[in-house]
Amino acid sequence: MDFINELTERVRQQIGLELTSDENFSFFQPAGNEHMVQFFYKNLSEEYWDLDMWNRHHLFLCDLPTKPDYEFVLDDDGRFATLEHSDSKQSKEVAAVMDLRDDYIVVVYYFGDSKICARINQLLKASPNLHACYLGMSIFEQVVCELEQITHLEFDFEQQSAMFSEPVNLKGTISGQPAQLIYHQYLQNHKPFFNIQSISGRISDESHGKVIFQFDGMAQVDDCRLSDFMQIVKLLFLLLRLKYKSLADKCILKWSGTEEKNYISLDGNMIEFNLNKPIEKLEGLIRYLVKGDKQLLLYGSSERISRKLWSVKSINVNSKSQIELEVSDAMVRVYLKNRTSIPLLDSIEDFIRKHIAADIENSSF
Repeated sequence: MDFINELTERVRQQIGLELTSDENFSFFQPAGNEHMVQFFYKNLSEEYWDLDMWNRHHLFLCDLPTKPDYEFVLDDDGRFATLEHSDSKQSKEVAAVMDLRDDYIVVVYYFGDSKICARINQLLKASPNLHACYLGMSIFEQVVCELEQITHLEFDFEQQSAMFSEPVNLKGTISGQPAQLIYHQYLQNHKPFFNIQSISGRISDESHGKVIFQFDGMAQVDDCRLSDFMQIVKLLFLLLRLKYKSLADKCILKWSGTEEKNYISLDGNMIEFNLNKPIEKLEGLIRYLVKGDKQLLLYGSSERISRKLWSVKSINVNSKSQIELEVSDAMVRVYLKNRTSIPLLDSIEDFIRKHIAADIENSSF
Protein backbone atom coordinates (compact mmCIF):
# COMPACT_ATOMS: atom_id res chain seq x y z
CA MET A 1 0.00 0.00 0.00
CA ASP A 2 1.51 3.36 -1.03
CA PHE A 3 1.82 6.50 1.05
CA ILE A 4 -1.42 8.19 0.00
CA ASN A 5 -3.50 5.00 0.26
CA GLU A 6 -2.51 4.67 3.91
CA LEU A 7 -3.46 8.29 4.57
CA THR A 8 -6.80 7.74 2.80
CA GLU A 9 -7.55 4.72 4.98
CA ARG A 10 -6.68 6.70 8.14
CA VAL A 11 -8.99 9.52 7.06
CA ARG A 12 -11.84 7.07 6.45
CA GLN A 13 -11.22 5.45 9.81
CA GLN A 14 -11.35 8.81 11.59
CA ILE A 15 -14.63 9.79 9.93
CA GLY A 16 -16.15 6.32 10.26
CA LEU A 17 -16.74 6.10 6.53
CA GLU A 18 -17.54 2.77 4.89
CA LEU A 19 -16.44 2.82 1.28
CA THR A 20 -18.31 1.00 -1.49
CA SER A 21 -16.22 -0.52 -4.24
CA ASP A 22 -17.12 2.01 -6.92
CA GLU A 23 -17.35 5.08 -4.64
CA ASN A 24 -20.71 5.87 -6.16
CA PHE A 25 -21.41 8.77 -3.84
CA SER A 26 -20.12 12.18 -2.86
CA PHE A 27 -17.66 11.85 -0.02
CA PHE A 28 -18.11 15.48 1.01
CA GLN A 29 -21.38 15.21 2.83
CA PRO A 30 -23.30 16.55 4.64
CA ALA A 31 -23.49 19.77 2.66
CA GLY A 32 -21.50 22.60 4.15
CA ASN A 33 -18.53 20.48 5.15
CA GLU A 34 -15.31 21.21 3.30
CA HIS A 35 -12.12 19.22 3.15
CA MET A 36 -8.76 20.92 3.34
CA VAL A 37 -5.21 19.59 3.15
CA GLN A 38 -2.23 21.62 4.35
CA PHE A 39 1.33 20.62 3.46
CA PHE A 40 4.05 21.57 5.93
CA TYR A 41 7.81 21.19 5.72
CA LYS A 42 9.01 19.33 8.84
CA ASN A 43 11.37 21.97 10.23
CA LEU A 44 12.90 20.00 13.12
CA SER A 45 16.18 20.83 14.84
CA GLU A 46 18.92 18.23 15.22
CA GLU A 47 17.93 17.02 18.71
CA TYR A 48 14.63 15.67 17.37
CA TRP A 49 16.40 13.39 14.88
CA ASP A 50 18.42 11.71 17.66
CA LEU A 51 15.18 10.17 19.01
CA ASP A 52 13.30 7.11 17.76
CA MET A 53 10.23 7.80 15.62
CA TRP A 54 7.57 7.55 18.36
CA ASN A 55 9.40 9.82 20.82
CA ARG A 56 10.36 12.26 18.06
CA HIS A 57 6.74 12.64 16.99
CA HIS A 58 5.48 12.75 20.58
CA LEU A 59 7.91 15.58 21.42
CA PHE A 60 6.97 17.32 18.17
CA LEU A 61 3.27 17.28 19.11
CA CYS A 62 4.04 18.49 22.65
CA ASP A 63 5.80 21.51 21.15
CA LEU A 64 2.90 22.48 18.87
CA PRO A 65 0.89 25.56 19.84
CA THR A 66 -2.55 24.46 21.05
CA LYS A 67 -5.72 25.79 22.62
CA PRO A 68 -7.31 24.35 25.78
CA ASP A 69 -10.21 22.77 23.89
CA TYR A 70 -8.22 20.55 21.52
CA GLU A 71 -4.92 18.80 20.93
CA PHE A 72 -3.34 16.39 18.45
CA VAL A 73 -2.90 12.93 19.95
CA LEU A 74 -0.39 10.44 18.55
CA ASP A 75 -1.55 6.98 17.43
CA ASP A 76 -0.02 4.02 19.23
CA ASP A 77 2.24 3.23 16.26
CA GLY A 78 3.54 6.82 16.13
CA ARG A 79 2.74 7.39 12.44
CA PHE A 80 -0.44 9.51 12.55
CA ALA A 81 -1.97 11.97 15.01
CA THR A 82 -5.63 12.94 15.27
CA LEU A 83 -7.41 15.99 16.60
CA GLU A 84 -9.16 15.49 19.92
CA HIS A 85 -11.60 17.94 21.53
CA SER A 86 -12.59 18.47 25.13
CA ASP A 87 -15.96 19.78 23.86
CA SER A 88 -18.13 17.05 22.28
CA LYS A 89 -19.97 19.66 20.19
CA GLN A 90 -16.76 20.83 18.53
CA SER A 91 -15.79 17.24 17.72
CA LYS A 92 -18.82 17.12 15.41
CA GLU A 93 -17.83 20.36 13.66
CA VAL A 94 -14.28 19.53 12.62
CA ALA A 95 -11.82 16.64 12.66
CA ALA A 96 -8.26 16.24 11.41
CA VAL A 97 -5.61 13.64 10.67
CA MET A 98 -1.92 14.60 10.78
CA ASP A 99 0.37 12.34 8.75
CA LEU A 100 3.85 12.32 10.31
CA ARG A 101 5.44 9.39 8.47
CA ASP A 102 7.62 11.29 6.02
CA ASP A 103 10.94 12.88 7.06
CA TYR A 104 10.29 16.04 5.04
CA ILE A 105 6.55 16.69 4.62
CA VAL A 106 3.76 16.74 7.21
CA VAL A 107 0.30 16.37 5.68
CA VAL A 108 -2.67 17.64 7.72
CA TYR A 109 -6.11 16.59 6.44
CA TYR A 110 -9.04 18.60 7.87
CA PHE A 111 -12.74 17.92 7.35
CA GLY A 112 -15.71 19.83 8.67
CA ASP A 113 -16.51 23.50 9.19
CA SER A 114 -14.06 25.41 6.97
CA LYS A 115 -13.76 28.40 9.31
CA ILE A 116 -12.76 26.23 12.26
CA CYS A 117 -10.36 24.24 10.09
CA ALA A 118 -8.75 27.48 8.94
CA ARG A 119 -8.36 28.73 12.53
CA ILE A 120 -6.65 25.52 13.65
CA ASN A 121 -4.44 25.57 10.57
CA GLN A 122 -3.39 29.15 11.25
CA LEU A 123 -2.35 28.14 14.75
CA LEU A 124 -0.21 25.29 13.39
CA LYS A 125 1.48 27.73 11.00
CA ALA A 126 2.74 29.64 14.04
CA SER A 127 4.86 26.67 15.11
CA PRO A 128 8.61 27.01 14.38
CA ASN A 129 8.63 23.25 13.71
CA LEU A 130 6.12 23.54 10.87
CA HIS A 131 6.71 25.61 7.74
CA ALA A 132 3.84 26.01 5.29
CA CYS A 133 5.18 24.64 2.01
CA TYR A 134 5.69 27.20 -0.75
CA LEU A 135 4.27 26.05 -4.08
CA GLY A 136 5.78 28.56 -6.51
CA MET A 137 4.97 28.77 -10.19
CA SER A 138 6.66 25.51 -11.22
CA ILE A 139 4.38 23.47 -8.92
CA PHE A 140 1.31 25.57 -9.76
CA GLU A 141 1.83 24.80 -13.46
CA GLN A 142 1.82 21.06 -12.76
CA VAL A 143 -1.23 20.97 -10.48
CA VAL A 144 -3.23 23.15 -12.88
CA CYS A 145 -2.99 20.26 -15.38
CA GLU A 146 -5.30 18.33 -13.01
CA LEU A 147 -8.08 20.90 -13.50
CA GLU A 148 -10.72 20.53 -16.17
CA GLN A 149 -11.27 24.28 -16.15
CA ILE A 150 -9.84 27.24 -14.22
CA THR A 151 -12.65 29.27 -12.63
CA HIS A 152 -10.81 31.67 -10.29
CA LEU A 153 -7.35 33.24 -10.28
CA GLU A 154 -5.56 35.63 -7.91
CA PHE A 155 -2.13 37.04 -8.74
CA ASP A 156 0.05 39.62 -7.04
CA PHE A 157 3.23 41.27 -8.34
CA GLU A 158 4.32 44.72 -7.23
CA GLN A 159 7.81 46.12 -7.62
CA GLN A 160 8.99 48.53 -4.93
CA SER A 161 10.06 52.12 -5.59
CA ALA A 162 12.89 51.45 -3.14
CA MET A 163 14.42 49.15 -5.80
CA PHE A 164 13.07 50.41 -9.16
CA SER A 165 12.67 53.87 -10.68
CA GLU A 166 9.57 52.85 -12.65
CA PRO A 167 7.95 49.96 -10.75
CA VAL A 168 5.82 47.38 -12.58
CA ASN A 169 2.56 46.10 -11.08
CA LEU A 170 0.57 43.06 -12.18
CA LYS A 171 -2.14 42.35 -9.61
CA GLY A 172 -5.68 41.13 -9.96
CA THR A 173 -8.51 38.72 -9.26
CA ILE A 174 -10.32 37.02 -12.15
CA SER A 175 -13.39 34.78 -11.87
CA GLY A 176 -15.49 32.87 -14.35
CA GLN A 177 -14.66 31.96 -17.94
CA PRO A 178 -11.96 34.67 -18.43
CA ALA A 179 -9.78 33.07 -15.72
CA GLN A 180 -8.72 30.21 -18.00
CA LEU A 181 -7.76 32.55 -20.84
CA ILE A 182 -5.94 35.04 -18.60
CA TYR A 183 -3.91 32.26 -16.98
CA HIS A 184 -2.57 30.97 -20.29
CA GLN A 185 -1.99 34.44 -21.77
CA TYR A 186 -0.07 35.72 -18.75
CA LEU A 187 1.91 32.49 -18.47
CA GLN A 188 3.01 32.86 -22.06
CA ASN A 189 3.58 36.62 -22.25
CA HIS A 190 4.26 37.86 -18.69
CA LYS A 191 5.62 34.86 -16.80
CA PRO A 192 8.38 36.68 -14.80
CA PHE A 193 5.73 39.09 -13.44
CA PHE A 194 2.94 36.51 -13.06
CA ASN A 195 2.89 35.52 -9.38
CA ILE A 196 -0.09 33.30 -8.51
CA GLN A 197 -1.45 33.48 -4.99
CA SER A 198 -4.50 31.28 -5.47
CA ILE A 199 -6.03 29.30 -8.31
CA SER A 200 -9.16 27.18 -8.38
CA GLY A 201 -11.20 25.21 -10.83
CA ARG A 202 -13.23 22.11 -11.53
CA ILE A 203 -11.58 18.74 -11.37
CA SER A 204 -12.22 16.16 -14.07
CA ASP A 205 -14.85 13.98 -12.45
CA GLU A 206 -18.60 13.65 -12.80
CA SER A 207 -19.33 15.59 -9.59
CA HIS A 208 -17.50 18.68 -10.93
CA GLY A 209 -16.09 19.50 -7.52
CA LYS A 210 -14.13 22.71 -7.17
CA VAL A 211 -10.62 22.58 -5.74
CA ILE A 212 -8.61 25.60 -4.54
CA PHE A 213 -4.81 25.75 -4.43
CA GLN A 214 -3.06 28.39 -2.29
CA PHE A 215 0.58 29.45 -2.68
CA ASP A 216 1.28 28.42 0.93
CA GLY A 217 0.69 24.71 0.37
CA MET A 218 -3.03 24.36 0.94
CA ALA A 219 -5.59 22.50 -1.18
CA GLN A 220 -9.31 22.76 -0.43
CA VAL A 221 -12.29 21.05 -2.08
CA ASP A 222 -16.04 21.34 -1.63
CA ASP A 223 -17.57 18.45 -3.56
CA CYS A 224 -15.92 15.40 -5.13
CA ARG A 225 -15.08 11.75 -4.57
CA LEU A 226 -12.36 11.03 -2.04
CA SER A 227 -10.30 9.04 -4.55
CA ASP A 228 -10.27 11.97 -7.02
CA PHE A 229 -9.21 14.47 -4.39
CA MET A 230 -6.54 12.11 -3.08
CA GLN A 231 -4.96 11.92 -6.54
CA ILE A 232 -4.39 15.67 -6.30
CA VAL A 233 -3.08 15.30 -2.74
CA LYS A 234 -0.69 12.59 -3.98
CA LEU A 235 0.62 14.78 -6.80
CA LEU A 236 1.24 17.71 -4.47
CA PHE A 237 2.91 15.48 -1.90
CA LEU A 238 5.30 13.99 -4.47
CA LEU A 239 6.19 17.39 -5.95
CA LEU A 240 6.81 18.99 -2.56
CA ARG A 241 8.75 16.02 -1.19
CA LEU A 242 11.01 16.02 -4.25
CA LYS A 243 11.63 19.75 -3.84
CA TYR A 244 12.52 19.70 -0.14
CA LYS A 245 14.46 16.42 -0.24
CA SER A 246 16.54 17.75 -3.15
CA LEU A 247 17.32 20.92 -1.21
CA ALA A 248 18.29 18.93 1.89
CA ASP A 249 20.41 16.45 -0.07
CA LYS A 250 22.13 18.82 -2.48
CA CYS A 251 22.18 22.31 -1.01
CA ILE A 252 23.10 22.07 2.68
CA LEU A 253 26.68 23.24 3.08
CA LYS A 254 28.90 20.72 4.92
CA TRP A 255 32.59 20.33 5.52
CA SER A 256 33.94 16.92 4.54
CA GLY A 257 37.30 15.18 4.61
CA THR A 258 39.16 12.17 6.00
CA GLU A 259 42.20 11.61 8.17
CA GLU A 260 44.05 10.26 5.14
CA LYS A 261 43.73 13.59 3.35
CA ASN A 262 45.47 16.81 4.26
CA TYR A 263 42.54 18.97 3.31
CA ILE A 264 38.81 19.29 3.81
CA SER A 265 36.26 20.47 1.27
CA LEU A 266 32.98 22.34 1.49
CA ASP A 267 30.18 20.34 -0.14
CA GLY A 268 26.74 21.56 -1.13
CA ASN A 269 25.34 23.66 -3.95
CA MET A 270 24.29 27.27 -3.83
CA ILE A 271 20.89 28.32 -5.18
CA GLU A 272 21.08 31.10 -7.74
CA PHE A 273 18.13 33.23 -8.86
CA ASN A 274 18.79 35.15 -12.08
CA LEU A 275 16.79 38.36 -12.08
CA ASN A 276 14.70 39.12 -15.13
CA LYS A 277 15.38 42.85 -14.90
CA PRO A 278 18.46 44.35 -13.19
CA ILE A 279 17.71 46.08 -9.91
CA GLU A 280 18.22 49.79 -10.35
CA LYS A 281 18.60 50.59 -6.62
CA LEU A 282 20.51 47.66 -5.18
CA GLU A 283 20.82 49.23 -1.73
CA GLY A 284 17.02 49.06 -1.47
CA LEU A 285 17.07 45.25 -1.79
CA ILE A 286 19.97 44.98 0.68
CA ARG A 287 17.93 46.89 3.26
CA TYR A 288 15.04 44.41 2.90
CA LEU A 289 17.42 41.47 3.37
CA VAL A 290 18.99 42.83 6.56
CA LYS A 291 16.11 44.76 8.14
CA GLY A 292 13.15 42.85 6.72
CA ASP A 293 9.48 43.74 6.62
CA LYS A 294 6.19 41.93 7.41
CA GLN A 295 6.94 39.41 4.69
CA LEU A 296 10.69 39.00 5.23
CA LEU A 297 11.20 38.84 9.00
CA LEU A 298 14.98 39.09 8.68
CA TYR A 299 17.61 40.89 10.69
CA GLY A 300 21.28 40.83 9.83
CA SER A 301 24.33 42.51 8.34
CA SER A 302 25.68 43.26 4.88
CA GLU A 303 29.16 43.77 3.47
CA ARG A 304 30.23 45.02 0.07
CA ILE A 305 32.77 42.52 -1.26
CA SER A 306 33.29 44.06 -4.70
CA ARG A 307 31.99 46.95 -6.78
CA LYS A 308 28.97 44.94 -7.92
CA LEU A 309 28.55 42.26 -5.24
CA TRP A 310 27.27 42.27 -1.65
CA SER A 311 27.41 39.61 1.03
CA VAL A 312 24.41 39.36 3.36
CA LYS A 313 24.05 37.33 6.56
CA SER A 314 20.55 37.31 8.05
CA ILE A 315 18.60 35.55 10.76
CA ASN A 316 14.85 35.00 10.97
CA VAL A 317 13.33 36.97 13.84
CA ASN A 318 10.93 34.16 14.84
CA SER A 319 12.81 30.92 14.19
CA LYS A 320 16.41 32.13 14.74
CA SER A 321 17.43 30.23 11.58
CA GLN A 322 20.31 31.76 9.64
CA ILE A 323 20.91 32.24 5.94
CA GLU A 324 23.72 33.68 3.82
CA LEU A 325 23.37 35.40 0.47
CA GLU A 326 25.39 37.05 -2.26
CA VAL A 327 23.53 39.77 -4.10
CA SER A 328 24.19 41.79 -7.26
CA ASP A 329 21.86 43.82 -9.44
CA ALA A 330 21.30 40.76 -11.68
CA MET A 331 21.20 37.77 -9.32
CA VAL A 332 20.66 36.50 -5.77
CA ARG A 333 22.66 33.52 -4.50
CA VAL A 334 21.50 31.65 -1.42
CA TYR A 335 23.63 29.38 0.81
CA LEU A 336 21.87 27.02 3.21
CA LYS A 337 23.63 26.13 6.48
CA ASN A 338 21.24 23.42 7.68
CA ARG A 339 17.74 22.02 7.19
CA THR A 340 16.16 24.71 9.35
CA SER A 341 17.34 27.41 6.94
CA ILE A 342 15.30 25.93 4.04
CA PRO A 343 12.12 27.86 5.05
CA LEU A 344 14.10 31.09 4.71
CA LEU A 345 14.84 30.13 1.11
CA ASP A 346 11.08 29.84 0.54
CA SER A 347 10.55 33.29 2.06
CA ILE A 348 13.21 34.84 -0.14
CA GLU A 349 11.84 33.14 -3.26
CA ASP A 350 8.35 34.36 -2.39
CA PHE A 351 9.69 37.89 -1.91
CA ILE A 352 11.50 37.82 -5.26
CA ARG A 353 8.40 36.42 -6.95
CA LYS A 354 6.22 39.21 -5.55
CA HIS A 355 8.54 42.20 -5.90
CA ILE A 356 11.45 41.69 -8.30
CA ALA A 357 10.79 39.24 -11.21
CA ALA A 358 13.23 36.41 -11.78
CA ASP A 359 13.73 33.30 -13.84
CA ILE A 360 12.86 31.18 -10.80
CA GLU A 361 11.95 28.00 -12.64
CA ASN A 362 15.40 27.78 -14.22
CA SER A 363 17.27 28.64 -11.02
CA SER A 364 20.35 26.49 -10.59
CA PHE A 365 21.47 24.36 -7.65
